[in-house]
Amino acid sequence: MPEPRPALVLLVLEGLGLGLLLGHWLALPPGQRQQQLWAVWQVEQAATPPPPTLRAQARWLGEHRRQYLYARGGLLVVALGIGLCEGQARRQRDPYGGVGFFHVALGQLLLAGTLGAVLGLLVLPWPLPPLAVTLGLAGLLGGTGFCLAAGRPSIR
Repeated sequence: MPEPRPALVLLVLEGLGLGLLLGHWLALPPGQRQQQLWAVWQVEQAATPPPPTLRAQARWLGEHRRQYLYARGGLLVVALGIGLCEGQARRQRDPYGGVGFFHVALGQLLLAGTLGAVLGLLVLPWPLPPLAVTLGLAGLLGGTGFCLAAGRPSIR
C-alpha cells in the first residue's frame, strides 16, 4: 500500500479548485468580466484601471497583485521569521529534543496551503479585502514556519 501524501493531495485539490474558478471566470461575458475587474480596481485601489481585452486583463491583474505582495513583503517576512524563531525555541525546550512528527506533518500541510493561497491571490479575479488577505497570509506563513521549525530534528 502506498504511503499517504496529504500535502500532495491538498495541492492537487487546490489546483483543481483554482482551475474551476478560472474556467468559470473565462466563461463569463466580457462585460461581466470587465465589471468584476472594475470592482477589484476600486476595492484594492489599483494604480490603473483594468484594460478591455482578456489577455491585457490577465496581465493587469497579475501585475497588480504582484505589486500588492511586494508591498506587504516585509510584513510577511517578519511573520515567517517570528514563526521560525518561536518554533526553534519550542523545539529547544522539548525534553526529548527529537522530531515532532505532528508539527512536521502540519507544517507540510500548511506549506501546501500557503502556496495555494499565494497562487490564488495572484490569479483570482475577484476583489479581495486587503487587510484580511494580508493578515491571513501572515498567519499562514507564521504558522508554517513555527510548525516546520518545531518539528525539525535536532542534530547534535
